[in-house]
Amino acid sequence: MITKVNPDEPLSKSEYKGQMEPLGLRLGELQRECRSRGIPVIVVLSGPSASGKGLLVGKLVMSLDPRGFSLNTQSSSTNDAELHPFFWDFWRRLPSKGALGIFMDNWYRPLFHRAKGFKSAKDQADWFRRINAFERQLADSDYAFAKFYLHVSKREQKKRLKKLASNSNTSWRVTKRDFSMLKRFDRYSKNADLILESTHTEMSPWTVLPADKWRFASLTMTRTLVETMEKAVSGGKSPSAARPASTKNASKQTALKLADFDLSTSVDRDRYEKDIDRLQGKLRRLQNVAYRKRIPVALAYEGWDAAGKGGNIRRLVSGLDPR
Repeated sequence: MITKVNPDEPLSKSEYKGQMEPLGLRLGELQRECRSRGIPVIVVLSGPSASGKGLLVGKLVMSLDPRGFSLNTQSSSTNDAELHPFFWDFWRRLPSKGALGIFMDNWYRPLFHRAKGFKSAKDQADWFRRINAFERQLADSDYAFAKFYLHVSKREQKKRLKKLASNSNTSWRVTKRDFSMLKRFDRYSKNADLILESTHTEMSPWTVLPADKWRFASLTMTRTLVETMEKAVSGGKSPSAARPASTKNASKQTALKLADFDLSTSVDRDRYEKDIDRLQGKLRRLQNVAYRKRIPVALAYEGWDAAGKGGNIRRLVSGLDPR
């Protein structure tokens, strides 16, 4: 179940400070312990404009050693990023073992910004499948996850956007799109509910924070991260992360055993030369089509030593454009 916290009463400044100080000290201790144990930690922050992500991160990092965490605030807009799979840009920025990575810009960005939801049921299912697989792969590699969604009321968001827009020092942070999204607040909120429910797992759970009350949100965020890191250093692993991937939909076709292959099969040289020229020409034409359409192709080779992998690769690429 997604953790949703709502304060019964406003948190005073003194109460916030009194509870935050010991949590901050503990967070610093856990950062050092995760570093010594080589445990990487990922913090994901999502939420609409003016929900307070910058404020909460600013409070959080006050307790951290700056040498041990990275802050990701903007995705790459280079041609390299556009020519690679969507997750490539985030793979490059993942924290190393023992480090903590805070992702204000993250793989949920293109989903939460959709007013009309998804193109189709298949598009929706594909996005959720890819995200859950990405996070599962990281969790299986001992990454600890803490994901936070800052939920702000329409009234409070409108108030904050107007305040930011009226100040010459902060007006650059507000765009026409922000006000356009505000007008469709209910539609965006409904889309956010779907995303949160579909990507909330035991290995990478969401916590929804009441962003209207920033002190309570900050306190809850720090406490949740402390609990996440304590579980990581204690060796706790969720049942879902420890369980192997389901094979329910795996192909039922019986795989051939190596001993079943006939290694005596051969082809005479004349036929080989004729067929290899024809096939290399076809492959070269397909390479050009794939390049123009920006279709990536990956080939994987496996086999015994001296099986002929190197020679096969040389013959395969001999007719291709090396670019």
